[in-house]
Amino acid sequence: MKLLFTTNSNPDLTKLLIRKAGLRLGKYQLGRFVDKEIKLELKEEVRGKEVCVLGSSFSPPENLLELLILINTLKINGVKKITAIIPYFGYSRSDHQYLPGTPINARLMAQLIETAGATKIITLSLHGKTKKFFRIPITHLSAMPLLADYVKKLKIKNLVVACPDKGGIPLAKEFARALKIKNILTLEKSHPTPQQTKVIKISGDPRDKNIVLVDDMIQSGGTIIKAAEALRASGAKIIYVAVAHLVSTGPALNKLKTARTIKQVIITNSVPIKNLPKKLKIVDISGLIARHLYK
Repeated sequence: MKLLFTTNSNPDLTKLLIRKAGLRLGKYQLGRFVDKEIKLELKEEVRGKEVCVLGSSFSPPENLLELLILINTLKINGVKKITAIIPYFGYSRSDHQYLPGTPINARLMAQLIETAGATKIITLSLHGKTKKFFRIPITHLSAMPLLADYVKKLKIKNLVVACPDKGGIPLAKEFARALKIKNILTLEKSHPTPQQTKVIKISGDPRDKNIVLVDDMIQSGGTIIKAAEALRASGAKIIYVAVAHLVSTGPALNKLKTARTIKQVIITNSVPIKNLPKKLKIVDISGLIARHLYK
């Protein structure tokens, strides 16, 4: 039985994973010193063992620091192998230089996790080119089949899959294949300012169709809501949203809750959400992770 050590980033997913993967929670204490620095103390012998560490690196930044310190503490105490389970990999949107003078944070974070001592990564629906920055073995899971299974159960008639921009085409195609839908709609957008999104073109005909908009993550909610509004204005009927990650620390949760053009938002539990609105439905990823832990 493998040991599982976790940060404070997702306690509910921790409980589910322990049950489904047959893991035992390691004995350790994770807290803060008076000056708020992270304090960690292992409470059992780990030398020579193979362990798992669960932690997302989403905001606030302390989650990433907890993950790095936990991995490194296990490494310097003689752990043989460390599988880092990172349901949501923060900073992945910064996977290339958008403008001169901007960082490539996804590469930096991948290097930090490797340097800390992780020997393998299990993660879910990475954004863009992030996977290529890892030099250690990585199991890159996709949330699309799980989300598609949920949509199947809704038995929506006259359903079409759409993606909010060209970058999401591969995800939309994967989702559509799972639903045995041949064609997808693609929206093209422009950014009048860094904070604004404007849909300029829809490839395909959404008239009288029920739509499921597919994406890897929602942070502010602006892109997905603008896409839903454009589809509705072009004749679409009921609009659903299916995304792997909803980063609930920003304004997205309230925007989605009040968006009249969106009937339902289907997400995973990669990021914990408090006070879940009725419009949002969660698909559990713990079983998916458990199936790949011992491969």
